[in-house]
Amino acid sequence: MNIAKVLGRALMAPIMIEGGLNQIKSAEYIGGAVENTASKYGVAGQLPADGKTISKIAGTSMVASGIALGLGILPQPAATVLAGQMVVTTLVGHAFWEHEGDERNTHKLQAYKNLAIAGGLLYAASTKK
Repeated sequence: MNIAKVLGRALMAPIMIEGGLNQIKSAEYIGGAVENTASKYGVAGQLPADGKTISKIAGTSMVASGIALGLGILPQPAATVLAGQMVVTTLVGHAFWEHEGDERNTHKLQAYKNLAIAGGLLYAASTKK
């Protein structure tokens, strides 16, 4: 057992679990952002469900995958799912290129943090347990 791998996975899990719980609790608000983003990218009519439902499903997936990652249960698939969700989360919640000034800087920092987390998740997905 490599303690660095175990610790690394365990340290990434809480932010994913908390983020997922937030998506579930704030599904109405986040669902609106999902629908707005889908409209901006011209895929609004292609969503499999309304934004609120998508937010709840994505949140549940984040919680389940975060727990699995933290406990080392199928860590590679869990990390892969979470890395993909970080891309969507960044596009929906932190599109810094659409803002200016301090708001742009805040969203840019959050987007870069998400990229760093996604990088760690991709690394976790590419290494054996």
